[in-house]
Amino acid sequence: MLAANGILTAKWDGIHLKLSPLNEQHLAIEAAQVSGVNCCATCQHFNDKRSQCQCSDSPLSGLVVDPAGHCLEYASLDDIIVLEDFTDLDDLEEEPEDFIGNLDEMESRFGIGN
Repeated sequence: MLAANGILTAKWDGIHLKLSPLNEQHLAIEAAQVSGVNCCATCQHFNDKRSQCQCSDSPLSGLVVDPAGHCLEYASLDDIIVLEDFTDLDDLEEEPEDFIGNLDEMESRFGIGN
């Protein structure tokens, strides 16, 4: 028997069809992710392999949590900064020191920063 619940996932790798069973926990995570609700399953700190909260500031840290659960330390997956979104300093036309100088000027001009 491949899956106790009868639900499988199939992936084609170009040569073989790979079948894998889906367990109840995986189905619960998937349902929570597609629900559109801000919940543990859509949080940056959720470890979906272990269903654990990984946020050190949360009282749920290190505990197995319900994928549809909520806590005050929620951080959306959409808020993750992807390093590829940033320009490499080697690609800048200006020298890095000039870039930093311009940033300092903008911070003082617009009253942002430290």
